[in-house]
Amino acid sequence: MRKITELRELQEIALTLLLYLDDICQENHLTYFAADGTLLGLIRHQGFIPWDDDVDVWMPREDYEKLEKIVNADSGHPYRLINHRNTKGYCLAYGKIVHTQTSLKEHFAGSVDTGVFIDIFPYDGLPDRNSKEYDRHLDRLMFLESQRLNAFRTYRESLRGKKGNAVKWFKWAIRKCYGKERILRTIEKNCKKYPVEGSEYVACMCGGYRKSDVIPNEAVAQAIRLPFEGHLINAPIGYETYLRTLYGDYMQLPPVEERVPKHESDAWWL
Repeated sequence: MRKITELRELQEIALTLLLYLDDICQENHLTYFAADGTLLGLIRHQGFIPWDDDVDVWMPREDYEKLEKIVNADSGHPYRLINHRNTKGYCLAYGKIVHTQTSLKEHFAGSVDTGVFIDIFPYDGLPDRNSKEYDRHLDRLMFLESQRLNAFRTYRESLRGKKGNAVKWFKWAIRKCYGKERILRTIEKNCKKYPVEGSEYVACMCGGYRKSDVIPNEAVAQAIRLPFEGHLINAPIGYETYLRTLYGDYMQLPPVEERVPKHESDAWWL
């Protein structure tokens, strides 16, 4: 085993995963686009944000579910798509394409060894924004997301250094009784309630996103090819709308002290 100590090496492995995804999606007519910090890096730096340590992409739910079958049916490459259905202890409601010849474990209670990865976030439609169901639907999903990770933690881990009490223990016990896998299935079931097609707005509510991160469907309805690390990858046609929604003035660099990787992990070549 050899430890991966340089951020650039981690980025280069993630880039191979992203380019693999791009090939698979083009071959199988699946839609994806760079999202979050990856899209920000694409537009602002034409590549990785220099201090970014992962890759994020969005896919419409229907294509996301096709992707798992395509990736995992082919054993002729070192890549696999993992999620809560096929990986024991996996605590997220979205998937990752991982490099199986690497090991990576993030420094948070409840994490599992995934290998170096890129995050694949499925996005879904939403009810009419002027309806009462709109707020109920989003509030329900954000509540479930708030309960998800602690369901995978011991009671002591769920306190995160704070003092416990009977109320906190009772809430933790309810989560355990309800079941961590059941929480993930419930998140997924509720996310899939409204299809992308025909929805005015879309969102990825299975990955810690907020109400304010809802995106007009027209902004992501098509993908365009833009340069990233010397290659062409997909960006949403309305990338300006997407980035302004998530980051405001997205071309403004953050303060120097904030230019650090957002994940803490140990990674190795096997």
